Amino acid sequence: MEPCLIVPLTKSPHATGRYGPRAWQDWYRGLLKARNILSASPDSCILVISAVHITGEKSEEELYVKALEELGVKRGKLVVIRKAQETIEQIRIAVDMGRSLGLQPVFISTWLHYPRVRWLCRGMQARHVVAWGIPRPREAITDVVLAFLFPVIDLAGKREWFLNRVTKRRMMGKH
Repeated sequence: MEPCLIVPLTKSPHATGRYGPRAWQDWYRGLLKARNILSASPDSCILVISAVHITGEKSEEELYVKALEELGVKRGKLVVIRKAQETIEQIRIAVDMGRSLGLQPVFISTWLHYPRVRWLCRGMQARHVVAWGIPRPREAITDVVLAFLFPVIDLAGKREWFLNRVTKRRMMGKH
């Protein structure tokens, strides 16, 4: 497999509001996929992008890095960017970094997040991998609604408006 930029798009890894064992949760299953892709393509690296820090919780980036290290991913194979409050920004950053490094991004999204990720990546040179697992119920509802609503928002020219609303909310430490 050609070297690539492996990008597990973040979904709230916080235990609060989640059900079932961590090993069955969607976000963790995405990290298993990332590790497996890295094993098949050792010249690749995993890119963790997130500035999300929910009040009273550890940051997303910290939880993702810790879980990847527990899965055996060496720190030298991880690139961490502490930016982006939302998927739109994560994709922009990953695509730009992939271009500058000459690496194709491989986006790993949860099964409910996948339709919006595909929409956001249309026309881009990127691969997609779906992680199956137990979603956080609140995010499951949001992802289902946005699978249908976000293309309408986007086609209406309101992508930046949407991004600003989500960013403001997350900057206040809310999901």
